[in-house]
Amino acid sequence: MKINMIIKCRVCNTKNSKFYYSTNSLPEYIWPTKKIKISKSSCKVFICKKCGHIQLQNFTYKKITKFYGSQSFVINNSYKMDIRRKKIIKLFENKFFEKKGIEIGGGVNPFAKNFNKNYYIVDTRFEQNIKKKFKKNALSMKFENFKGKNFDYAILLHTLEHIKNPSQIVKKINKILSPEGRVIVEVPNFFYDIKFKPYYSIFHQHLSMFSLDTLKNVFFINGFKLQKIFTSKENIFICFKKTKKKILIKNCYNKNKIALEYLKNKMHKINGFLKNKFHKNKFILQGAGGSSSLIIHNFSLFLNKIEFALDKDPKKSNLYIPGTNIKIFNKKSNKEIKIINLVKYFKSII
Repeated sequence: MKINMIIKCRVCNTKNSKFYYSTNSLPEYIWPTKKIKISKSSCKVFICKKCGHIQLQNFTYKKITKFYGSQSFVINNSYKMDIRRKKIIKLFENKFFEKKGIEIGGGVNPFAKNFNKNYYIVDTRFEQNIKKKFKKNALSMKFENFKGKNFDYAILLHTLEHIKNPSQIVKKINKILSPEGRVIVEVPNFFYDIKFKPYYSIFHQHLSMFSLDTLKNVFFINGFKLQKIFTSKENIFICFKKTKKKILIKNCYNKNKIALEYLKNKMHKINGFLKNKFHKNKFILQGAGGSSSLIIHNFSLFLNKIEFALDKDPKKSNLYIPGTNIKIFNKKSNKEIKIINLVKYFKSII
């Protein structure tokens, strides 16, 4: 397949995003599945020469929808949600969440704990219990088609990296916010991932790989200024405020190109190390989530080394690691075979 070498950048909207490299063939759906055979393809990585944003090739909306399937395995981490709320309340005040707010992409794991008449959620897909809890305030649609206005704040938690046109979405958010409106956003930090979770740096569901600078760029371009960086470690958690002042963006091309080269070299070195380490014995996989799936497919030597997988989540029982014949069980095995949690293992070697 011929690769279009230059495509439009999802941040600065110029046709300056140049093809950089292709990943291994990866599963387009990364969570446990009933099917052994699923679609696999490489991710084509592009980097913008004008602003430095890193992104994947263009997919149709239909194709993107297939990446997520019909069942969610997103972990509902209420502890982390509470930490986020405390940070936001500390910046503003206790009654901040009583104002008119909108969450974009909260149909599976919403930020709000309970129904609030002033809090709306827009998503293309809702879990049944979320739809029931938030009633008419849970709006099943593309945010591009949303017609509300005068919101005091918008929230996007691990949503922007999944969106086909993030700059257009941020521009639309600006239009529906009040003059003093704010956006609270969290995305994975690409620079953190390449150092500590390289196998999780690039895969089909993340259409954009944000650094702190490129995340700021997409908001600066669309009429926002930086108000507060809560954290910029594993995840970038940040608050922007509307402004009429034009803010110049930062060109991160050289910095981000070096990061991509670092990632390629790191993955190559890890692959060489694993070939020496796992050249003989088989083992049982502990944990069958998306991270494990990406490790297995990024380092294909594991495909013939895993007898089966164990996971405590009963929803995963009798399913398969996508794109493999590795079956998942939720009961301990009597087999005298070494059990390895690959995610924890990688933390020890990276």
